[in-house]
Amino acid sequence: MPLRICFCAAFLAASSLAHAQYLDSVTLTSGRAMEGEVQKVTSKEISLVPPGAGSPIILQRESVVGEIAWDESSIPPAMNNGISQFGSGKYPEAAANFLKAYNSAATRLVLKQVCAYKMAESFRLAMNFAEAAVSYQKLLKDFPESFYTRDAYSAIVDCFMYGNPPNYAEARKYITEISAKAKDLGLPEDFVGELKLKDARMYERQGQSGPALGVYNGLLNHKTPRIQWSAYAGLGTCQLIAKEYDKAKSSFQKVIDNADRSQSSSLGRAYNGMGECLLTGGLTAENVKEALLCFLRTVTLYMPSGTDLIDDHAKAMMMGARCFHTLADLETVQEAKDKLTGEWQKLAGRFNDTYGGDFPNWLKAVKEPLGK
Repeated sequence: MPLRICFCAAFLAASSLAHAQYLDSVTLTSGRAMEGEVQKVTSKEISLVPPGAGSPIILQRESVVGEIAWDESSIPPAMNNGISQFGSGKYPEAAANFLKAYNSAATRLVLKQVCAYKMAESFRLAMNFAEAAVSYQKLLKDFPESFYTRDAYSAIVDCFMYGNPPNYAEARKYITEISAKAKDLGLPEDFVGELKLKDARMYERQGQSGPALGVYNGLLNHKTPRIQWSAYAGLGTCQLIAKEYDKAKSSFQKVIDNADRSQSSSLGRAYNGMGECLLTGGLTAENVKEALLCFLRTVTLYMPSGTDLIDDHAKAMMMGARCFHTLADLETVQEAKDKLTGEWQKLAGRFNDTYGGDFPNWLKAVKEPLGK
């Protein structure tokens, strides 16, 4: 190729590259990374201009996994500080820096959306649920079709659920709102199912097992296994409350037989429920030992994640301690009795340290054997 033509080709490539000022990176579900300047992100799609291209490529939201890796040269210092503090657990400081970056006119619009979301997340992880809810609301107002719509709605429901005091009516308002427009925003069906599960758990917390049962029944045939088996665990819990023990055992057993290890919340509920069902057969040493194994399984294998309710894990710890106490009372050999008493005291102390402040009524119960 003549030198003049090579020069012209290089010039055209450089001219096209000017359209992509930054080099961001997104990872596709195939595992392949795609680079270019991300110019717009929504709940449905991502607009990205590859190097050398004059027009953007539109990527569907579901084809992208994980966070977008932003060009480091485009990240303002305040946002960088916020990211570092967020990673170190310094959430109030992180929130302040994300707000500073959000308010800066020099911050890229796509990064303002990230800052708004990270600020809300910082407040939530700092347990400042009131401020977190306000921040999520601002994100949803400023970016109606936000890349973070799914996570923001789920989190705002959690903020109202976990608030002190909880505001279940407000949480349900947001569940209804996003459920109505989920399809238009391109949100997957399992997202709405997950919100319905939260709705059912709120009914349980309010002592309304009837409405909770109605929600769970509506999810038993959900196409997403995670939601289906969570619904069966909830169904079993409602049946247990209604003293339908055989039905409850059947529901819990379905979860135990079918849910995989990643579904720790559902499995924890199921093993707890199975333990409680076993205890309805009488407080014999055999029944209590079998129940204890169920509770200890939840304690050791099914720890709650950052987005799970802690009720089931706390209950497993409390009931496990009471089982040890009961077995100590039933034991006639002193050496064995002393060992069981030690296990009871150890687990009761662990409950006190971990959950005592959240469950004061259980803190009293953990000191008693079963049946009292």
